[in-house]
Amino acid sequence: AEKPRARLPGETRARCAAAIARAAAPGRGDVCLYARYRASADARSVVNRNGAAATDYAPAIEWLAARGYRIFLAGDIDFSDALSAATRARAVQPGDVDLPRGEFMLYAATECDLWIGEDGGGTNVGWVARRKMLGVNWFPFYAIFPGITLCYKTVHRPGEAAPQGPDFMFGPSAFEFEFPDFELRGNPPQLLRAAVADFVERHERGEPPGLPTSALGPTSPDLWFKLASAFVSAPWLARTVPAPHAAAAGR
Repeated sequence: AEKPRARLPGETRARCAAAIARAAAPGRGDVCLYARYRASADARSVVNRNGAAATDYAPAIEWLAARGYRIFLAGDIDFSDALSAATRARAVQPGDVDLPRGEFMLYAATECDLWIGEDGGGTNVGWVARRKMLGVNWFPFYAIFPGITLCYKTVHRPGEAAPQGPDFMFGPSAFEFEFPDFELRGNPPQLLRAAVADFVERHERGEPPGLPTSALGPTSPDLWFKLASAFVSAPWLARTVPAPHAAAAGR
């Protein structure tokens, strides 16, 4: 039997829903975006987990708003200056509502239709609430939640545009936190928008949220996503592997 999802008490949910509706009316559905804090350069292993800036996420958020979704901006980043006025009317941050910050965060992650975010403490809330999840700027590579769709960071030789392939990322390097001879790069805005659009459109069509992890090709036998029924973002795969391989994986 399916495990019950975690939710706030009914009275709390009703209070949160009313406060959020006063800030942005419901629409086609609710999407929670969790963007974690950005650490300083003091500890490289922590910095490597940094996500994207608000402006990098803006095209994806604008796309969601234009499609009719209400967006809960429930992470650690302020998006106030990154979005157009029309999109701000569809996006809700903690400061927009008369609710305790933690209460808003919990409601956003547990009551959304779709959860999108980076790997951090807030990610656990989306999972225990059994939300459909898209992980973006995902690192470390071995981190996983059951059923999640992943858009990973990429590893590059210094100065090179083309990333190292899945055989590097998910082979001997799968459990690394630091890549001293390489550059670890986050998802650019165009990829974030494409990954979000693909994830949402698959949800609307009732399709699997991404490609099976077998599309990555040979990987370390110890990687947890093989046991977690996880998926890979199709736009990420198309950008990371040669076109013939990506096309074959999508069939």
